[in-house]
Amino acid sequence: MAGMIDSFEAAILDHVTDGGGGTTNPTNWYVALYTAAPNEDGTGGTECSASEYQRQTMANTDWSSAVSGQPSTVSNSTTVAFPAATSSWGTVSHFGLCSGATKGTADVQIWGALDTSKAVNNGDTVSFAAAALTIQLGDPGDSY
Repeated sequence: MAGMIDSFEAAILDHVTDGGGGTTNPTNWYVALYTAAPNEDGTGGTECSASEYQRQTMANTDWSSAVSGQPSTVSNSTTVAFPAATSSWGTVSHFGLCSGATKGTADVQIWGALDTSKAVNNGDTVSFAAAALTIQLGDPGDSY
């Protein structure tokens, strides 16, 4: 099995989140909340669907520079805040980075589990502080 050196892993993460390089990346990423995880192919998952829930926009510049390591990582550099819930959103267990703003669209590109699931009820606000959303990339032998 082939692997990548850590600095190349970090360069890939920078490319994906900063929009550089030879491919066209979204100008913005849209943070989505899920009550069930998407599948590896981007289908499935249950995105919150309350009327007041909307995906939150993150510009490519809202990401820190990737850190080379085992695994290499990149994190949000700004706070991501959703509007206050005016109804139940369910128990949020996952987040996703989507290529479009329209909720319920199967366009998740990157997703992960939250460290702790959270029941979102009327009056609750969901937010992620800087460095709370981390994407990692590494070889099979890296420590996760």
